[in-house]
Amino acid sequence: MVAIDERALRAVLDNLVKNAEQAMAVGGEITFDYTASPGDDVVLLEIADTGAGIPAAVLEALAAGKSITSGKREGSGLGLLGVRRTLRRAGGELEPAPRAKGTGWLLTLPTATEDGQAESRDK
Repeated sequence: MVAIDERALRAVLDNLVKNAEQAMAVGGEITFDYTASPGDDVVLLEIADTGAGIPAAVLEALAAGKSITSGKREGSGLGLLGVRRTLRRAGGELEPAPRAKGTGWLLTLPTATEDGQAESRDK
């Protein structure tokens, strides 16, 4: 179990999947891969697509913590900066995961204790 509320996680995943779908207008593949080991205080989730890739300006804006307008007509309005903020509020992170083709994102999600609180990362 991860320490992020279901609605927030759904919004994060919806945003990243919709971005991937739009990047692959003529078809492609979206993959999910995760790593969770007993005793770890995080779950690593990688989401990747085989689309055109993410523009350097978007990555630079995200790294600088600046919002950038995508010009898309559709979307949740959350944007990558909103995805990162949502994850950080829960103790997680969003980072680009370099790929030869397409775009990849690595999400770090803190695991929850039995009472739903985030595990301490200061072990």
